[in-house]
This record gives sequence, C-alpha cells and structure tokens, in this order.
Amino acid sequence: MLAFLCLSAWLAWPQQPDPQEGTTAGNYNIRQSAEVGYHILEEEGNSSVFDTIVDEHPGLRMLDQSLEVHSLNNAGLLFDSLSLSSYGLGGEPNSVIRLRASRNKLYNFNASFRRDHDYWDYNLLANPLNPPASVPFVPILNSPHRFDTIRRTSDYNLTLLPQSRVRFRLGYSRNLSQGPSFTSFHADDVAGEETLLFQPWRQTQNAYQVGMDVRFLPRTNISYDQFLQFTKGDNSQVDRNFNFQLPSGAPVDLGLVFNSLFSTPCNSLSINTTITPAVASPTCDGFLAYSRSAPVRTASPTEQLGFQSNYFKKLEMSGRVMYSSSTSKTPLLNELFNGLIAATRLRQYGFTGSARARRVTTGADFAATWSLSDRLRLTDSFRFNAIRVPGIDSNLQDAFFAASLFALPNVFSPASCGPPFTAPACPQHNFGSPADVTTQNSFTFLGQQYKTNLLQLEYDLGKRLRMRLGYRYRNRTITQRDLEVEDLVFFPTFANRDVCLLLPLQPDGSCLAGVPSNTTQATEINEHSLLFGMNSRFFKGDRLRLSGDAELFWADNFFTRLDPRQSQHYRARASYQPTPWVNLSFAFNILERRNNSSGIGFLGHDRSFSFDALLAGNDWLGLDLSYDFTTVFSRANICFASSTAAASTPLCATDPALFQAVSFYDSGTHFGRVALMWKPVRRLTTHLGASVTSAGGDTLFLDPNAPTGPLRSLYLQPSADLAFELKKGLDWKMSWGYYDYNERSDPGPLLPRDFHANLGSIGLRYSF
Repeated sequence: MLAFLCLSAWLAWPQQPDPQEGTTAGNYNIRQSAEVGYHILEEEGNSSVFDTIVDEHPGLRMLDQSLEVHSLNNAGLLFDSLSLSSYGLGGEPNSVIRLRASRNKLYNFNASFRRDHDYWDYNLLANPLNPPASVPFVPILNSPHRFDTIRRTSDYNLTLLPQSRVRFRLGYSRNLSQGPSFTSFHADDVAGEETLLFQPWRQTQNAYQVGMDVRFLPRTNISYDQFLQFTKGDNSQVDRNFNFQLPSGAPVDLGLVFNSLFSTPCNSLSINTTITPAVASPTCDGFLAYSRSAPVRTASPTEQLGFQSNYFKKLEMSGRVMYSSSTSKTPLLNELFNGLIAATRLRQYGFTGSARARRVTTGADFAATWSLSDRLRLTDSFRFNAIRVPGIDSNLQDAFFAASLFALPNVFSPASCGPPFTAPACPQHNFGSPADVTTQNSFTFLGQQYKTNLLQLEYDLGKRLRMRLGYRYRNRTITQRDLEVEDLVFFPTFANRDVCLLLPLQPDGSCLAGVPSNTTQATEINEHSLLFGMNSRFFKGDRLRLSGDAELFWADNFFTRLDPRQSQHYRARASYQPTPWVNLSFAFNILERRNNSSGIGFLGHDRSFSFDALLAGNDWLGLDLSYDFTTVFSRANICFASSTAAASTPLCATDPALFQAVSFYDSGTHFGRVALMWKPVRRLTTHLGASVTSAGGDTLFLDPNAPTGPLRSLYLQPSADLAFELKKGLDWKMSWGYYDYNERSDPGPLLPRDFHANLGSIGLRYSF
C-alpha cells in the first residue's frame, strides 16, 4: 500500500521549481519542506529500561518541517525574514517548534516551544533489594522513585530597534512539568520502615525579562536587565500501596523493606501468604494511611548592569554587577500518619508547620585586556560573589501510641490516667517511644563569599605559536549558624524516657524538656592555581593545530570531604589535515584530585581520551570514525551504619556507633562509532553506522544483594538509512536502528534489565 502511494505521488505531483531556489511570491522568496513518517517497533526485554534510555514508540510522526520566507530587498511589510521549523511532532519523546521573525531596523523576534517526555524507572534507585531468603520474599521490581512526566517549555524574546544606539529587550519563558511520579518515605530508623508513595508532580516556573542596551560612546555598550522569576511547587504525597490485609479485611501497607531475618516488617510467622491478598498480623509494622502536602512558592527578582568597551586604544574592558533577592516559603505543611511502628509503638501522628527562607546574592566581575605590544598582552579578571541564605521554620507534632494496628491510641487525660500511671487508658508507650508533643523552632543561616582574581600574560612567539602564563587566587568564606529550640512533652506511662530520664515529673506524671541547640561554624579557604597554556599552527593553510593547557591547584582548607586540597588538570587537543579530504583530531583531558587530610584519604581522577577521523573526498562517499575512552576513579574513607557488618570491621573514629570502610568507585567506559555515507547513484543516498558503549568497573557494595548494574554493561546501536529522490523535491526515506543493551552481571533480586529492539521508519519528504 505504501509503495502504491509513493508511486501515485510521483506520477501525480505537479512540477515544482528547484527546492534550493524556492518560489517567489511578490516581494518574498519562499522555501518549504515537510517530512512525514511512520515508526515500526519490535521490542523484547525490560520495557521500563528501554523507555528510560530510548523511549521510542510506533506511530505516525511529523518528523521534520521547515518554512523560510525572505524579503528580496529588505522592504517587507510585516517582516523581512520569517523562519518556522519543527520536528518530532506526533509522539516523539522530544519535540520542538521554533519561530524567528525580523524586520530590518525594527525588531527581532524569537519564539520556541519544547515538549519533553521524561520517563524514568531506574529500579536500582532507592530499592531496598530485599533478600531472597526473606519469608515472604517481596522483590521491588520498579524504582520507588520512578516518574512519567511531561515538561513543556516556552520561550519568547523580542528585541526592538536592534541596530539603533538604544535598543530594548523583552523576554518571557514558562516551564511546566507535571505528571505521575513516585517517591519513598522513611518512617523509622530503628526498624528501617520505608514505604512507596504516589506523588502527583507539578512544578511551574514563569520568568520575565526587561532590558536595554545603550551605545552612545564609540565601541562601548552598556546593558541593563531586570529579571523576575516565580516558581510554584505543588507536589504532594499519598500512600496507595495497600497490597496486604489485616485479619479484619482492612487493607494495610507493610512498606518496601521485607527482611524476616531481622523481623522487618515482622517475623515470617506473622504473615499468611496462603490467602490473597496475604494477611498480616496487627503487630506488624505497617501503614493504614499516609499523606503529605507542602506547597512551595518562590519569587526571585534580579537586577543586572553590565558593559563592554574597547574605547581606549589597546585596552578592552568588560564588567557586570548584579543583585538578587529570592524569597521561598511553605505557608502550610501537613503530614498525617496512621499505622504502627512496633519498635516505638507509634500508632499515629500529625505534623504541621511552615517555613520561609531568603537568598540574597550580590555579584560583580570585571575583566581587562591590555595590549602591551603587538605580541604581548596582559589580562586580569576579578570576580566577587556573596550569598546569604537566612531561614526560619516552625512546626508542631502530636504523636499517639498503641501496641497494635487494631488498637486505637489513647489520648492522655489526667482524669483517666493517674498514679501509678498503669491504667489501660494511659498512652501505651514503651521506653523507646518518642515525645507525645514536639514543638520546634529553627533559625538557620548559610553565608558564602567568593573573591577570585585571575592574572594572565600572553605572548606570541611568532605568527604560529602563542603561549600564556597565569595565576589564579580565590578566597572562600563559608559561614553556618543553626539555632534550634525543641520543646518536648512526654505523657505517662514511662514518661521518664529519652531526655527525661534525669528530669523530675510534673504532678500529672508528664515530663517537660527543652532541648536547645546552637552551632556556629566558619570556614575560610585560600586557593591557589598556576596556569600554563599554548596553541600553535603549522604547515601551509594551518593544517596542523595544537593547543593545550595545564592547571596546578592547591588549597589550605576544605569544606566538604570531596573538596580536593591538591589537583592537577591537563588538557590538550590536536587536529591535522594531511589532505583536503582527511581530517584527524585527538584530545585528552586529565583531572587528578586528592585530599590527604586525617580521616578522609580522598583520591580521585577523571581521565578521557578521544580520537576522530573524517574522510570525505567528494559528495558521494564519506567515512567518520571516532573513539573515546573515559575512566573515573575515587577512593575515600566513609562511616556507615550496618546490621550485618563483620565483627572485625573497624569502628568509625568520629562516631563509635558507626563502622568505617574505604569506599571506592572505579569505572572505565569505551565508546566507538563508525558512520559511512555512500551515494551510489545520483538519486540514492545511504548511511550505514554503528556505535558501541562498553563499561566495566567496580565499587564498594555494602548490600550483598546489590548488582553492579550499568557499571558493567554493553550497549550496541547499529543503524542504516536511505533516501531516494522520486522526483525533484520529493524524497522517499527508510531507516532502521537496533538497540541492544546488556548488563554483564547477575541482576540480583531484580528483574533482568537487558533489552533489545528494532526501530524502523518509513517516510516521505517534500521540498518546494
């Protein structure tokens, strides 16, 4: 049927002018093209991983479309130039529409709309990897943090009087991301209770820009911009994961973690799997209901003033100052839990609160290049940035306790719970139960100030060799202040638990405790870098080009454990064209980092090497070969919590309740690609190609059930396509792509993550 349609189009289509020349209508030259196609998909294996990586599906598509309209004498009525293009409409994971229009000396207008389908089901993320020895064995086959959202982005920019001494700029952008997603909630550190929550995702951002450029002085431009950005976060969470039932028939969520060897959520005798759905004992850890809502509103105004000038002979300057003050607030946070944490007898709690934070940013930078002679130049650039983030939050939590999911929690009342506070009407605490009422007020501050100066000297040793030497100094000051006041009320029984162990009881048997916390930390870091660089050109026509630079870095302090105290960065690139039809290029990038401070022992490197060869001697045959190798390595001491660590595992020096180990990550990735273009006859063009990505490595696994996943994987992608010119302006196209993803390791308690798929496309392209 498709062949018949193609033949009919070839015979019946009216004669059109050369699509390279377009058509003329009045004062305009018009060129258009459109490509319509159909995807055919054959897929096997893990469809979630396929959608995460590829996300292609069968169906009709508008693969590509373009419209170009240009005035013949720059004297159009509404516009002199108009361009409209799009691709991916009709179901591609990424689709874009772009519009550009301009009128000589009057305006430039750009608009775009982008739609992205963001699917993610990386089932190793936040997966508890339940052991197969657990009874029952409940593997988590999908990621507890998976999502399936649509992001729509719109951008509009207008420049008025673009060629005048004073020009104006207006801009607006909107970013909306929404759709279903999931997240997990960690309810208890003692039993490790964690559950899956449905999270309707909705994030909205609206940004506005007003600016102007003034060019009164020769070779000088002064710019002013005002940015306004408003963000709304309306995500919420609710538990819908009720896969078990109580003996009464009430649905219950036992969470994500199933390990009967450690009685999580309870021992194997407490769950009857012979009934569907399985029946759980009311003394198991579980959720009867959970919900959370915390809308966030953020407003971020920013002002910016900048200039660029080469008004003075042999001196080029540029500078900028900016100020931004953002306010982010959560007017009302509501969290409700109804269930049981057996270790602490927590049966219900309600959590309400509000939070507010500001982010004040002040920045300035200035750069100048002074040409001391025809060969010698001095460049200096200075940057200042200060960020201050004060915040405040206040919350209240009421907790209620019981011994099982069947029991309703008792509300404390002195009339029904008096000395010796052992009556059944008293709250059913144990010694590990948290406070009944918790009121918390927190005041936080984070301040960061950066001052950076880079001084460089450039010298031309000849027409084909340039060298530069530089020194960079940066001073960082980071200040943290945290003041937290926590008021706790412990009702009987066992009111003298936790912080009340040494405090007297009130007449009604309760205990009141105030737990203040006040910490201040200031860190100053001085960083020094020595830089060296060169670039050169050799042979006639600059057929050989070489460039490279190196940076040696050292610092007297650090803020995070992965901040290096010393590093070396080396980069080089070479390109060579021995003949007009051969282009060769080579590049490497090496970054070495280390922090040998006591207790950290951080050592890491990122290294990459690439090679590319392009052979194209004519318009009917071309070959492109490329290869890239990347290796990433890191090693550092870590402290971790574990219930399965061997007795010989050393304890953490800073916290004896934790264990210590050397964490390492070592990965090497090879990527190769070959692409061949062949045009055997005038009307037929073919492309053949393939790419392969091979990853191998190892890391520290604290969970014995953890698979290596993509750390050891092989991904093959051969492809082929052809385009046949049925007649001038009408092309018939076919393409084929194969996706073969294989993780070369045991998947563990997960579904195998491998997949392979054939994707074919058939289409018609019409140009006129």
